[in-house]
Amino acid sequence: MRGYKAFFGVTGFPFTKGIPTASLLRYDQFEELAEYLDYVAEDGSIGLVSGEIGVGKSTALRAFVESLDDRQCHACYVGDADATRSVFRKLAWSFGMRAAHLKGDLKDDVHARIGALWAEHRKRTLLLIDDAQVLGGPGLQELRLLTNFHCDGDSPLGLVLAGDTTLREQVKDPRNRALAERIMVRYHLAGLSLAETRAYIQAHLSAVDADSDIFAAEAINLIFQHSKGLPRRINKIAIQSLIKAGHKEVRPIDEAIVTAVLKDIGQE
Repeated sequence: MRGYKAFFGVTGFPFTKGIPTASLLRYDQFEELAEYLDYVAEDGSIGLVSGEIGVGKSTALRAFVESLDDRQCHACYVGDADATRSVFRKLAWSFGMRAAHLKGDLKDDVHARIGALWAEHRKRTLLLIDDAQVLGGPGLQELRLLTNFHCDGDSPLGLVLAGDTTLREQVKDPRNRALAERIMVRYHLAGLSLAETRAYIQAHLSAVDADSDIFAAEAINLIFQHSKGLPRRINKIAIQSLIKAGHKEVRPIDEAIVTAVLKDIGQE
């Protein structure tokens, strides 16, 4: 066996989104966002989550969904929808329903199912839409209308809209005023601090049984500087540094290795 896995004694892929949620770094923003999402799930309201591309919104949503008790909440995460019909279809599938061909019928079917789940079992549905900015203003309005119910003032459906900074601008549009007024909680996820970046790298290494001191302090400082604390960028720089250091048999990974990687990916 050759390469960085053999050299560093790594048992898996340390810097991918496939890291088990139990191994994720629970940094302050991560935990705070979970509290905001808890409120949406328990209240049946609308929440808005924004952040730069690569800041870790999808990972945070995935971890939150996995933490829910499915006996109390039916959660449906949608991360690849380019139209509301796709959202309604995936929601229907999550209920084990056959998706109606006509969009209007499909929407009515899932709306009725959400209401019945609440009325019969007091079980709320939580719909989480990632990259919601792709749906545009009309699509966001359709999702708002999906949350309208008449059942003693309670809401059977909680809705989380997550996206990049474009989503925040869309919500500010006067044409989306009705949606903006319905949003109860908003959270903007920012990049990690230097200390959090160090802990993030160590957590991902520990998840694959690697020593936490593989990266020298100056190497982590350089990764932080060029990644701006965005997890996706950290992952890219860190894994390429592991590969290069493994090939050159350099340990710990120093500033020179990271500098060479940054040159390779055009960030020097």
